[in-house]
Amino acid sequence: MKNSQKYSFLIFVIFLLLLANCQSEKKAQWKGKITKEGDVEVVHNPDLPLYPEGYLQLEEDFSLDGTSGSEESLLASIRSVVIDEGENIYILDSEEDVIKVFDKEGKYLRTIGAPGQGPGELSSPTMLSLFGDTILVHEASRRLSFFKTNGEFIRSLSTKQHWVLQARCDSQGNIIVVTGRLDPENPAYEYLKFDPDFNFLFKLTESPAPSPAKGFNPFMAVSYFVVGPGDQIIYGYPVDYTIQVYSPEGKLIRKITREYVPVEVSEEEKKEWERENPPDVKLAMSKYHSAYRRFKVDEDGHLYVETWEKDEAGNYYYDVFDEEGRYLTRLSLKGVILEVTKGKLYCREEDEEGYHFLKRYRLVFPLE
Repeated sequence: MKNSQKYSFLIFVIFLLLLANCQSEKKAQWKGKITKEGDVEVVHNPDLPLYPEGYLQLEEDFSLDGTSGSEESLLASIRSVVIDEGENIYILDSEEDVIKVFDKEGKYLRTIGAPGQGPGELSSPTMLSLFGDTILVHEASRRLSFFKTNGEFIRSLSTKQHWVLQARCDSQGNIIVVTGRLDPENPAYEYLKFDPDFNFLFKLTESPAPSPAKGFNPFMAVSYFVVGPGDQIIYGYPVDYTIQVYSPEGKLIRKITREYVPVEVSEEEKKEWERENPPDVKLAMSKYHSAYRRFKVDEDGHLYVETWEKDEAGNYYYDVFDEEGRYLTRLSLKGVILEVTKGKLYCREEDEEGYHFLKRYRLVFPLE
């Protein structure tokens, strides 16, 4: 009996030692470091992630085919997607200028808005943002429209003198926008924050815009932003691999960096741009792509950064960072990530004929 107890105790001790060793190895795998620049935390990531490709598993559990079903549920062009607390799906169809709503099983519920310039109508909508039960729609016609998730029209706001290119809201209804500064000497994209009635609060930052005098570079770095957990503003200008995190008040609090090898622009890409642009358009193409393209964030603070790197099938890689800014792993996708929430990833994909459809994947982090 005593020998049996000793044996069980020994097995238990070995198990604890192995577990502690595994946990130690898990932490030791990250080769980066965290430093301080004044009050700003800087997370320096190496070129290799903490875990290899395949660590983060995607399990497809949903596909919304916009080419079948009732006529009202058909999707022509999926531009933007938001998900509410009940996991209902709001899809901006930028070709039909409406928002189509589906439940979490893919059943069509209703259409919000209609083409036009009147109250409750949409003119060239480009993106959706959601706060509470309110949907913000950015329209290229210098207007912001607001709807309840049940389809009720609330109001529209003119963006006045601002040429707004992107607009997102935080949980309080404040509006963060990207505007174009049309200055021939110093054109720029400005990041501004407004209150819910579009009264100016502060300028966050700015990045260079294309200069006609220097020629158009289709591969130039273009800045981007999202609103993250706690209304943090996550911004990137990918001339290098740096992503900046700002507080809701506009204070820079964290930088996330990653060592990387620039992806060279192919001759095929250059020729495609030359074919599609008029001869009188001056092109000034760069040799390399920007450090990354765009990114998404989930409610847990994980970042999903779309890069220019491709796998053998020609799918783009996404770098995944944890809530602390550590380079966790990478994955490749056939389409473009439009939203990540509640452990699910929503991806726009295309068939061979170019028709859009929406796929939803469950995210499985094995060791988290």
